[in-house]
Amino acid sequence: MTQLSVAITQYAYADIVSIWRATNAPDGIGGVTQGWLQVAEIRGTLSSNTDSQGVVGGVIEIGSTWTLTCAPGLPVQADDRVYYTSGTPQSLADYYEVVGGDAGHTNALTQTVSLRYRTNG
Repeated sequence: MTQLSVAITQYAYADIVSIWRATNAPDGIGGVTQGWLQVAEIRGTLSSNTDSQGVVGGVIEIGSTWTLTCAPGLPVQADDRVYYTSGTPQSLADYYEVVGGDAGHTNALTQTVSLRYRTNG
């Protein structure tokens, strides 16, 4: 099972993405600051599910949902950010926000993570 999972990871997952997680750190004057910490760089496949747009409050709102398929057991949690390896949370790069996943299945060969497309700036 392990060899099959490794083979799928090497041959089926075309994209290399980094997983970033929000962290809090003391600011030295009694408060906290929020930053982003890269927790992993993984191979996976990003695919678009739906694209939509509509007028909300007089403004055009664009929506896009995506799926990341990757090896099971990887450290992906809700509210993490997924970037192509060239992106960092401090830049104005597009990113994907993790909204859920199917981790925890016994004998799973893949993990499916639901994403929402976002952009900084």
